[in-house]
Amino acid sequence: MKKISLFLSFLLILQIGLHAQDVNPKVQLAVRAGLNGATLLIPNSTIQNESVFGYSSNQKLKIGATAGLVVDVRLREKLYLQTGVLYSWQRLKQTQNAQYSDTNAIRHSVASDNLYTTHHLKVPLMIFYHSSEAKNHFVAGAGLFVDVAMAGKLSYNGSEVLTNEDRVISNILEGELELYKPGKKEIYYCEANDNTFQHYALTQDNILQRLDFGVGMELGYQISQFYIGVHADFGLLNSMNPKFTQHKYVQRNLNFQVVLGYKIN
Repeated sequence: MKKISLFLSFLLILQIGLHAQDVNPKVQLAVRAGLNGATLLIPNSTIQNESVFGYSSNQKLKIGATAGLVVDVRLREKLYLQTGVLYSWQRLKQTQNAQYSDTNAIRHSVASDNLYTTHHLKVPLMIFYHSSEAKNHFVAGAGLFVDVAMAGKLSYNGSEVLTNEDRVISNILEGELELYKPGKKEIYYCEANDNTFQHYALTQDNILQRLDFGVGMELGYQISQFYIGVHADFGLLNSMNPKFTQHKYVQRNLNFQVVLGYKIN
């Protein structure tokens, strides 16, 4: 009888242990989806060149989307390492104004409305702290990410005024450029006087850098199998390709996300 009691006690302990592992497994897989908003951080003195008289840039958030899979590996009680793969479709509206002189001493005054549309794959590597092992609890995390841009386009619409000692020329500019492909880029314009559209081709390097690396932070709340959180990514690398601008132009990516998640196991 004593042996039977010990055996039943062992089975009960084993069942409790297995149940605990089912509730909080060491490796948890979850799907994520949500909305994002992208912007650029540009220092006021980003262009350091004597030919540039003035430059300004204003950004406006446009809604994009994020989706993917994340894996949480339990390091110890309440502490998890998270990684995964996330796809992100991002949009950004930008208004630029610049005045500069070219090598022929012609002064340019340019104003443009730009719409960036980009597609990214991101791999996060973050440490998350869970306030409790219960089904409902708060979550906070911080760490690093690597972002690779797969494709992107810039749609622009603006105007340009060229001034020299003899005359003033006013052009209307519009078109669409590939951001990450080096090679021929066509810029469309028309002179305001005759309203005749023309185009000229530039052979340039890619406009933006494909690779970004930075830090991420997140706050969220776990509700049983479901999750809701807010996330921010700050890029540490210059996203502008210096070979394209030929100036000391610096801009860094800042991305905000509202994410929903669901634990698969």
